Amino acid sequence: MSNWFPARSKFRRQVKGNFKYVTTSLTNSTLQYGWYGLQSLGSGRLDGKQLEATRRMVSRHMRKKEKLWIRCFPDIPVTSKPVNIRMGKGKGAVDHWIHKLSVGKIIMEVGYMPATKAKAVLMAASKKLGVPCGFVSRGLDQIA
Repeated sequence: MSNWFPARSKFRRQVKGNFKYVTTSLTNSTLQYGWYGLQSLGSGRLDGKQLEATRRMVSRHMRKKEKLWIRCFPDIPVTSKPVNIRMGKGKGAVDHWIHKLSVGKIIMEVGYMPATKAKAVLMAASKKLGVPCGFVSRGLDQIA
């Protein structure tokens, strides 16, 4: 089992809220750590299982010196009630944790890797996510 949930949270359950998925991300939209990254072209919810699947796929193709940074973390609880339970009797237990992803946010970054290999690995790993993604890179003048 993967540890893609917070160690502690102030409250067990959260209200669903009105999140505008169509907004573009003003923060976390540029590369900070690595040379190449995976940027979201759509918006939606990322589950902890999806992030773990992409992390495993990328790390399977990496060598010792190559590095991976994951820039999003599922910290929002999603509750669900058991099947065949009538309405009422309170809110359900926490089922899984999600990350609300907006357009333009960097999901993960890789460094110390050739560009062709990074693009192939990240685009193959993006198929594990339920969101359309694109490959971004820094200019060669920014790497040195």
